[in-house]
Amino acid sequence: MTTLVLLDTNAYLRLAKRIQPLLGVEFGHKKYSLTVLKAVEDEVSRQPRLRLQYPWFDNEPYREPSGSQSASDFRHQRNPDSKQ
Repeated sequence: MTTLVLLDTNAYLRLAKRIQPLLGVEFGHKKYSLTVLKAVEDEVSRQPRLRLQYPWFDNEPYREPSGSQSASDFRHQRNPDSKQ
């Protein structure tokens, strides 16, 4: 089983250029995998200040991170028996 390491908006925007190649790739003995919540893209799209401060976000591959998940996907992975 893979353990997801979530990156919130602040962490992703600060580290995106360095960690982009690692998104979705398993690493370590416990099989960790970096992932970004889909809400990050939504938040940047909603806030002009963030779009101004991080203009590269609209460029590929940052716009739709390859490891991104919705919050409900993440909750379901943590607790597969839960109802959405």
